Amino acid sequence: MEVTRSIAEWADSLLEFRRAQGFSGEKYGLYLRSFVSYCNREFPESSEVTAAAVNGWLDEEAEKGFPGAMPEKATVTRTLGKYILAFGGSAYVLPREQYRTRVRYTPHVFSDGELAALFDEIDKAAVARPCQQAVKGAYSVLFRLIYTCGLRPQEGRLAMARDVDFSAGTLFIRKSKFHSKRVVGLSAQMLELLAKYKRRLDRIVPNSTYLFPKRDGQPVGKHGLADYFRDRWLATSGRLHDGPAPRARVYDLRHRFASTVLQRWMDEGREMYVMLPFLRAYMGHSEMSSTLYYVHLLPENMRRSAKVDWAKLNAIVPEVGS
Repeated sequence: MEVTRSIAEWADSLLEFRRAQGFSGEKYGLYLRSFVSYCNREFPESSEVTAAAVNGWLDEEAEKGFPGAMPEKATVTRTLGKYILAFGGSAYVLPREQYRTRVRYTPHVFSDGELAALFDEIDKAAVARPCQQAVKGAYSVLFRLIYTCGLRPQEGRLAMARDVDFSAGTLFIRKSKFHSKRVVGLSAQMLELLAKYKRRLDRIVPNSTYLFPKRDGQPVGKHGLADYFRDRWLATSGRLHDGPAPRARVYDLRHRFASTVLQRWMDEGREMYVMLPFLRAYMGHSEMSSTLYYVHLLPENMRRSAKVDWAKLNAIVPEVGS
């Protein structure tokens, strides 16, 4: 007879089983709890570890960077699935060969030319192509907001209309990773663009909860946003590159933002040891290691800059690369 438990109950049982075997593994427990949290958030009605849950969580984790951690994260889901099956439950077990392709992903840092061509394509499509957005041209504003503020994709698509403070020139981020709220500044151009967009939104969807609602009032889904961006990037890349297009995701706009800020600070001769905590706070990183990850996206000649002792900087945060 099949045993039915919630995913959280299975995860607690697995951790207890591992402790009984002599394993401690704080990081293992952290990954497992993160997976459970994802399942509860994205599949609240399901009590089963499904392929969609496993693949969705691994995709989300891959977007955070740190590709070296992906095999361990994938193993956590495999162990949980096999544990559930061993004790009479039903679960999906990720094939070993499938997650290996995830480990090799390298963020694409857009060049200036690519970025300009991409936004030109987004602008044309946002006006010409029918979509689910309540306000025509909303994607032009949404993707620019994600890029210019270095937002996570979900922070942009779930932004609430009331959280833009036009007098202060800020956006309050409440739907953030780890439920950590923060305020980000808006450039003058982004603020002007948002003000024009907000006037259209107020006419079309008075008292809208979300800043970028679909016609049904709900925010665009993460897969819908990703698919739209991918299609626009493929159309752009087809004009710019010979052969297959480099893989790029919405999240790579955030990578480009961070690498641009770091490069500007280096050009200005800023003291990186002093400036990095500001970037960490602005981007909403819980650990400095997440901020330092962007150092490795800089061109090789920038990383060799005599202005910064990167080895010394990395040594400040031992978990980098682990």
